[in-house]
Amino acid sequence: AGAAPPRSAAAAVNAAAACCAVAPAAHGALPERLRPLVRAALTTLARDAGDAVARAHACRALGCCGGAAPLKRHVANWLVRACERHARDALPCVRRGALDACLALAAALPATLEASRAGSALSRAEEVHLLHCKLMPVATALAEDAAPEVRAAAARRAGALCDAFGPKRSAILVDEVHSLVEDADVRVRCAAARALPAVARAALRGAASSGDALGLLTPAATRLASDPNADARAALAAAVGGFLDMLCADVLGGAAPPPAPAAAEKSDDSDDDGGETSALDRAIFPLLLILVNDEVPDVACTALRALASAGGDERLDAR
Repeated sequence: AGAAPPRSAAAAVNAAAACCAVAPAAHGALPERLRPLVRAALTTLARDAGDAVARAHACRALGCCGGAAPLKRHVANWLVRACERHARDALPCVRRGALDACLALAAALPATLEASRAGSALSRAEEVHLLHCKLMPVATALAEDAAPEVRAAAARRAGALCDAFGPKRSAILVDEVHSLVEDADVRVRCAAARALPAVARAALRGAASSGDALGLLTPAATRLASDPNADARAALAAAVGGFLDMLCADVLGGAAPPPAPAAAEKSDDSDDDGGETSALDRAIFPLLLILVNDEVPDVACTALRALASAGGDERLDAR
């Protein structure tokens, strides 16, 4: 590529994208002494490339370099600083690249960070925790970015970010989702609505029950049900299908424990069911009733399709 530069700007961007696509794999396959060359090339491209898209590709690739195991501690810290630096870039597409880099690095660190040396003051798990604590402000700052396209990208990745950072820190990201659901830009609200089921699944790992996880997100979903924009309500209707899949997984998959004998003797009009299914009912079905009666046909049809397809045929056949 250096000997025969592409003749057009589009070809140059395509060449940069291709190089960035293979750079993380090359970084992992090369000997340790040669890996700094890959990181240096990506850093130069992310900083000096004439095209913003090429810079964004390089920024993403830097974060993916964290997937090479074992990852040295000083390299991990260097990659975190690179994410912080690119998250402050003037160009929104580069900041979106920084978000992807932050997500890739946060997800990879628990598996790739090198083991603690003998006599080290911190264990490997503590090192990962500290690195996550450095990356979390990057993710939250990008979720509050001035550019709506960056906030929408953060909303689309909210579930993956919760998975990457783990259940102990997912509550912080759930708070960000609440803000994104009320964003002034409808594209951001739609992206946040579609991400609600993925965020709930991630939050479930740190909650006592799926009802607890949904309880974190029900207020946000309720506000979306009365959104003045029909696209946002349709996005919520599609998201309700994901919540219904969670309900089917609990009921058909046998995740919920069988009721105690005393509970079976309760009268049918009792308000305290005490189970996850009751909590899911209270969280989801009022929203579903609102959406299927929406005055906009597209919203109502989306909600009905979500109800009809809940659980999938394979789950029903297995039952």
